[in-house]
Amino acid sequence: MNAIAYVRYASKNIEDRVEIGDNPQENAIKEYCTTNHINLCEIFHDIGVSGSDFERQGWRQLEKFLDGVDGFIELLIVSDYDRISRNTFEGVGKMEFLQNRYGLTILALSDSRIPNDDELRRLLLDGSED
Repeated sequence: MNAIAYVRYASKNIEDRVEIGDNPQENAIKEYCTTNHINLCEIFHDIGVSGSDFERQGWRQLEKFLDGVDGFIELLIVSDYDRISRNTFEGVGKMEFLQNRYGLTILALSDSRIPNDDELRRLLLDGSED
């Protein structure tokens, strides 16, 4: 199975402590992929960026990448669903878009089962703002 990952840290203070390639979210994703024999093709990053909208460089790169691989990627892995978005309606809409347009399954390591749309809404609502 081919996968991509998305890592987002919102706190600007964390920029000095988080390095691309060596941070808790990314390390957990890499370990999960190794353990489960998943081919992790690319990791996209937004460090020091809020998840309130999708005007993020790393997220735009992720979508551009998907446009260029035409069905090659089957799985998007995040540490938690709130890494995708802090806006519930936009987040669920974006996840539905990714599933419908690219056929992606979206997996959060914090909840390794694949939730349905109602569960996604609830998971996003339960997250705290950052």
